[in-house]
Amino acid sequence: MMTILPQGWAVIYGFGIRQIASGQEALLANVALGQDDLQSAEEFDTYLAAQAKMIQSNLIEPKIAGPQPTSFPDCDEARMMIVLHTPEADTVIHVQTYVRIGLWVGIITLTASQQQLQSVRPYSDQFTKGLRVLPAPDSTDLEPRPAAPLQT
Repeated sequence: MMTILPQGWAVIYGFGIRQIASGQEALLANVALGQDDLQSAEEFDTYLAAQAKMIQSNLIEPKIAGPQPTSFPDCDEARMMIVLHTPEADTVIHVQTYVRIGLWVGIITLTASQQQLQSVRPYSDQFTKGLRVLPAPDSTDLEPRPAAPLQT
């Protein structure tokens, strides 16, 4: 669930958010949201290695840093991977955060040009800090948290 929309950004339903155009920028920064399921929690490292391999095979000469541990509220573990590649004249950076909760993996990907990164990163961080992972409506394996005692 998104709780914060940074100023100057628009929601793209089914995708994430995108920077609103302010001139003739070739690449608009965006933050994409995705998800995947694991077969077991131990599979997370294997999953991340497969993601890196897929990136290597789909981009031209990418440079990949990570994955490195990072923080995300209320998750079992989170990792960050940074990918640089140059599809045309401008270097593109993807800052990917993988968040594992049980067997569910959420993927948050900031995409920006190298020139934009410093100026858009605070907006991406603001958006990411406002994300909340909610259980699926049909989930039956989640135990509800006990309610706080009533004050009498």
